[in-house]
Amino acid sequence: MRKKKHFKISARNRLYDQFYVINYLEPGKNWENFEHDRYDSDDDRRDDSWADWDDALEEEKTKCLFEDAYFNSAQSARDHMQESHGFDLEGERHRLGLDFYQTITLINYIRRQTMLDVCFSCLAKKPQSDKPQIDQDEEDEEEEDWLVRHLKESGCGARVPSMDADFWKDAQFLLPMLENDPLLMIFGEEESGDEPEGAASERSSLSDHDSDEDDEDEIII
Repeated sequence: MRKKKHFKISARNRLYDQFYVINYLEPGKNWENFEHDRYDSDDDRRDDSWADWDDALEEEKTKCLFEDAYFNSAQSARDHMQESHGFDLEGERHRLGLDFYQTITLINYIRRQTMLDVCFSCLAKKPQSDKPQIDQDEEDEEEEDWLVRHLKESGCGARVPSMDADFWKDAQFLLPMLENDPLLMIFGEEESGDEPEGAASERSSLSDHDSDEDDEDEIII
């Protein structure tokens, strides 16, 4: 299931009502009568359908790991993180030899640290303000992108913690920090189409071996 996008059914989507309310309809009516009566016109039916599509598209937005920026696809978010924050998710995945679950762990760990205003790499924390309360609103705006500035100045975006770090073994990071996170789904889709290195040659070798055995059987017969 991790390889497929699963979204919650919108509360306005009544397509599945037929499977739940069919036993409670008036005698002599089926769900088709109910569906016909529910819409005053074809325009209402189309409007409801488009609303459901809009909800699904909105849920597919991908949030950056380091700031409140959203993108139309997981790939766009990955490109943004590499260009703006120096974090190459795909490159680090290959460099460290991360499998699917380790990749999930890394993504969720970074999201959790960002929520806490902590750098995922050096564990630096967002500094507390000593300014007067009267300037608090302006200060909040200035410090809103503290982590973004920190990553740019320190280069921490390109410094993923070593595999000895404790978080790699922490099972809590196998659970999504962000519901329906497209970043967690894209790698499942990619791996489903990728064949492990050496698997093709091994399969070919096994096929040749089976063929040789068949030839021997024919000779014996």
